[in-house]
Amino acid sequence: QRMKTINRLFATIVLIVGTNIVASAQNGLSIHAGNSFPIGAFSQGKAVGDIALNNSNSSYGGAAFGFNAGAKFQLSILSDLSAFVSADFFYNGLKKELKEGFYDDSKSLPSYMNMPVMAGVNYTLFEILGTTFWAEAGIGINFRNITNNVSLNFDANTIGVSTKDAYDLTCSLACKAGIGATLASKLSLGLHYYGFGTSNISGETTSTLNVGSLTSEMKDSFTGGKLKAAMIVMRLGYHF
Repeated sequence: QRMKTINRLFATIVLIVGTNIVASAQNGLSIHAGNSFPIGAFSQGKAVGDIALNNSNSSYGGAAFGFNAGAKFQLSILSDLSAFVSADFFYNGLKKELKEGFYDDSKSLPSYMNMPVMAGVNYTLFEILGTTFWAEAGIGINFRNITNNVSLNFDANTIGVSTKDAYDLTCSLACKAGIGATLASKLSLGLHYYGFGTSNISGETTSTLNVGSLTSEMKDSFTGGKLKAAMIVMRLGYHF
């Protein structure tokens, strides 16, 4: 009797594990791409002096519409519940009116790159005609990089002055929530909210003076405001 009980228990475990393996194969790895629409303080700021890059009392980002791409691995743990890990890349430049406010001789302007790595759960709400509707939420860490702000100016006597603001890489708590639908286990459309918390802006300014063959360089650290980033994302996904 004990052996029969053990065999039944073993068969049940095999069935559960096998079901999860099949489900994970269906969910598995996916890639996605879409927009990156900044909201709240991340999108605000009408002048260069308003944003956290140049104002230590500001949390505004002045970010423009951008794009997102990433990948996700999803593994079924119950019939309607799956766990996932994801990695994303978000790119947002500055709004047009802010770009026009920087120096005319700027060679490159700062842009925002957010790279969150998250883990979370995905829950199947219902299925209709081969289309699965779901909701998901996750939490993790966001790595934020801001590209250099570089200006360069030469006069008629070949006296050159260049300035480079190099921003520090930072990390902060990240979270996301979203809803979507998957068609025929291959294509998905999702609407997501991403919050990247608040992080301090800091870095180093390098000023270089060139007079003929002579070069003089000076470096100085700087501190900006506390940047608060959040965005809404609509994207398409492909499931392998």
